[in-house]
Parts: sequence; C-alpha cells; structure tokens
Amino acid sequence: MDTKQKEQWQQGSKLLKKGQFHEAAALLDRLNNQVDDFRVNLALTFAEYQDQQYLRARQIAEERAADYLKTLKDAELLINVEIADQQFMTARRQIAMVRQWQEQLLPLVEAGEQKAETTMMTSVKTRWREFYHLGDKSFREQQQRLLAASRLPLPYYLKGALFLLRDPFTNPLIRSSILETLQPLKIERQAKVYWLDEQEHELNLAQLQPIDSLPVVQQLRQMVETRYRDKDPVSYQTISRELNLQFIYLYPFLSLAIDEPKSWLSALTSSGNMVQRDEGVEKALRWQRRINRLVTRISH
Repeated sequence: MDTKQKEQWQQGSKLLKKGQFHEAAALLDRLNNQVDDFRVNLALTFAEYQDQQYLRARQIAEERAADYLKTLKDAELLINVEIADQQFMTARRQIAMVRQWQEQLLPLVEAGEQKAETTMMTSVKTRWREFYHLGDKSFREQQQRLLAASRLPLPYYLKGALFLLRDPFTNPLIRSSILETLQPLKIERQAKVYWLDEQEHELNLAQLQPIDSLPVVQQLRQMVETRYRDKDPVSYQTISRELNLQFIYLYPFLSLAIDEPKSWLSALTSSGNMVQRDEGVEKALRWQRRINRLVTRISH
C-alpha cells in the first residue's frame, strides 16, 4: 500500500470499530479494487456481512476462499457469509476442504438449513421442485436450475440429485456436475447413475473421487504434456481442453470407456485417419463420436 492507501485502510478500520459498516464497506471496496491484500478483502467481507449485503459479501469472500480456509476464525466468517446468502451446498463443500474443523463448522450450516426450512419453506419447496424437474428443460435452463439448487438444504438437494442421476433427460454434463458437487461431502449413500452407454450403474457416493485424482486422467494428461507441451504449445492447449471436456462427460465411469489411454489419445489426435485402426482405437473413436454428438446437441 502507498501512503494514501494506508490512510484509507486506517480510516476503514476505524469505521468498522465504530460499527459504521455501510460507510466502511464503501471505503474498503474502493481500496480492495486498488490493492491485492487479504486483510482488505477480509475487512470488506465483514463490513458487507454486518451491513446485511449478503450476496456482495459472499462474492468478495469467494474471490479468496482459499485464504479464508487457513484459520478457523476466517473460515467461520466465510461459512456464515455463505449461509446468510443461503449457499448451503457451497458452504458444505468449503467445510469438506477443512475436515479438521468440521465439528465447529458443520453445525453452522445445519442450523442455517433448519432456519430456511422453518422460515422459507415455500421458497425451499419451489426451488426443490424446479431442481427435481430440470430434465424437462433446455440445457441452459438445466444449468440455471442446478445453480439455484446450491441454495437447497442438503436433504432436499440429495433427494433431487438421486432422481436426476437416473433421469435419461438430465443432460450428462448436469449429472456430472451433480456428482462433482456431492463428491467431497463423502455421503454414505448408494446411487444409480444413467450413463452414456444408456445403462444404469450403481455406486456409493462416499467413494466418488475427484476427476483430477483418477489414474486414467493423470496418465492421459501426462502423455499429452510429454508429447505436445514443448513441441507444439497450441496443440497442447487444444487437446487438453478437449480431453477435459471428455473427462467431464465420462465421469465417474471413465475406465469403462478409456481402458487403453494410448488408443484414446491416438483416436483423439488423429481422428483415426493417420493411425492404425486397431480394436482399441475403434472403441475410442466410437466413444468420442458419441461425446461429440452430445456436444453438438447442446450447441444447437
């Protein structure tokens, strides 16, 4: 901070101590736009929270969520801000990243959810019904309803999710997003998932792993990096983006489609035109064409 910015910081801090949260937020907001300082972000979040500007407080805090999760005190502020904005599922995912403080933080979310069920039951049920029936809508509308569902208490979200995971009309990207949302929560619950092979597959939600941790994902990324990163950076970026999209479509059953990573990469990078069309490549091409059809369907 330069001299003027330090003066703003001191003035903002004084306003906070006096309980003049609206005035403090206005001043600290200007300062936050000028400097990259977690102390300013933290103070601004607190000011907006105390001024009952919950959406704004959450947006500011989530810009530096990782910093908030370094101490219990700051994590409590982040969770309280998210609860105030009814982002219950987001708050639960944050807590999953700091399991050492679950005993202190989870009761905050549970109390917030119970309050929402008591004081806003009509809104909760409306949001739940819209989530439950999102398969009837366009992809864009499904995305919007999924985003709104993050405001649902966990029991409502889970009930809707278990139905949507089996609904053939739920877009595969939406099913994947639901699973990625539930993954860190480690919920001991069996679920059935309608997958790209048009079959149902059963899994335990507690055993879901992040996409980035899956061996087949790590192996393919390493292969692409070794082959392209230094020699052809443009192709490296293009292939990496396409691979990441394929991983999302195939999650969580990637190994059912990608049993030979080398064949998968050969099919992806040559479209099968300049590579020996063995059984592994043919299988990879069939899966990739299926994914491409789904991608095309969204864009039209």
